[in-house]
Amino acid sequence: MREGTRKLLAACKREVPSLEAAKSLLTSHARVLTYMAELQRRKTEECLDKLSVDEDGRGHLKPCLAKVSISDIRIPLMWKNADHIMNKGDHNRYAVFCLLKVGTEIYDTELHMNIDRTACDVTFEEVFTFDKVKPDFNFILEVYSYNLHKDLTIASTPQKNPQKTQLHRIGQKD
Repeated sequence: MREGTRKLLAACKREVPSLEAAKSLLTSHARVLTYMAELQRRKTEECLDKLSVDEDGRGHLKPCLAKVSISDIRIPLMWKNADHIMNKGDHNRYAVFCLLKVGTEIYDTELHMNIDRTACDVTFEEVFTFDKVKPDFNFILEVYSYNLHKDLTIASTPQKNPQKTQLHRIGQKD
């Protein structure tokens, strides 16, 4: 799947299909890395379970697993006063999506397009359910963005030299 998505990404000439392909590639790459880490963790746990047996020959009790649901994700946006309140500054528009991770389960939200300085927040209304969650779980929410238009006009025109689609994790420096 990753190889097919790479080929699709290389062949894309338009921005929206290119973003969707980059999002799919990022999500599948995250899943592969997570599955590899989980396989390693299970092998390590299997070896440790063989060594950890009580004096009377019984194993340890394992904690119960839970089901965790996440819904209505709302991400407030912070703009400079000149951009948001005074309606001055740049006219950049962004595409935004999130990756949600618990254990080996990874979900991605829909891709929100054309987020600009008029938006106060980004809301994802999907419901995500994680099954068989351990008591000591870690929840990771990664927010990715892509600057759609880097021009200074409201009515944007297509770029003559399209750039490579590169998604940026929020908080990540270039």
